[in-house]
Amino acid sequence: MIINISAFGQEFNIRGQVLDVEKKSLEFVDVVFLQKNDIPTKQSITDSIGFFQLKIKAGVYTLLLKQFGRELLRKTISIDQNIDLGEIPIDKSLILDEVTIKANRRLIKKEVDRLVFDVSHSVNAIGGNLIDVLKVTPGVSVMNDNVSIVGKNAVKLMVNNREITIPSGGLTNFLNSIPANEVERIEVITNPPSQFAAEDNYGLINIIYKKRQNSWTGRIYGNFLKTTYPEYVAGGNMSYYRNKFSLLLDVNGKKGSEGVIEDSKIYYPNQFWNGRTVRKDSKDYLSTRLSLQYDISKKVSIGTQYSGGFEGPDIKDNNKTVITGSENTTDSLIFHPEITTGAI
Repeated sequence: MIINISAFGQEFNIRGQVLDVEKKSLEFVDVVFLQKNDIPTKQSITDSIGFFQLKIKAGVYTLLLKQFGRELLRKTISIDQNIDLGEIPIDKSLILDEVTIKANRRLIKKEVDRLVFDVSHSVNAIGGNLIDVLKVTPGVSVMNDNVSIVGKNAVKLMVNNREITIPSGGLTNFLNSIPANEVERIEVITNPPSQFAAEDNYGLINIIYKKRQNSWTGRIYGNFLKTTYPEYVAGGNMSYYRNKFSLLLDVNGKKGSEGVIEDSKIYYPNQFWNGRTVRKDSKDYLSTRLSLQYDISKKVSIGTQYSGGFEGPDIKDNNKTVITGSENTTDSLIFHPEITTGAI
């Protein structure tokens, strides 16, 4: 038992090198190990020679390689020891033209503490919004309402070098509200500067807008979704530029609920518990951000920013468990009527 427990918790080294069929190394490839239901467990990113290395616990995983949002490789891999995958060849037809580094300008630039994605010169800036760009940014993972950086436990979001706070339920809506063609670049900062509060293994995503003079833009959007329950999403933003002065305003919110069904099956030597929970999850929120800035020079600016929001999460559920005996007859029922939890 001691040996089995030790082996189960042990982590193994996995390494490899991603190349195209012409033996050219592929940089900035996201290396993701997925569990069941495509849940990421471990992630890494290839370096300038296409090399990656990480540690992962024993198990059966799906190895996913992707670059700029395009899937390059997917295969099942069983891990019970240290593995050197060696050279991993990628079909050249799967590699986007953007991956080619042009002589006049690099699309991706690796600095000491960060990776810089030049959005303004990327095809991803044509149409779409900021969340579409983040999905193809090397080292960044976007799943549901969560944005993460490879190898980091937590992420902070910045706009024009200023940290912003957004209610957890409003992050996706905020990112959807920013058109991709308004973004100059995205900086994925893996080693945050000392002026930020120290936290355990966190990173920064810094969104830099394009500089514009004497103009204003506005956008209003809305969305209605009806599944088990109705859901409403609405918001708007405005930006105003005049000489060295800029004003940004963003408001977005959501009201509605999601239906969730959870099934559980528990087998005992003489009993079988078959349970079902029907939930109604509400994730109402309202988020507001106001930013004022004055550029003293090309490198120095002063300003103020307000960021606030309201969240009203609420869960209502009904649970029913049927207990069956050894002769496949119903022994008893456990029934929990509607319970409300988590309301604030």
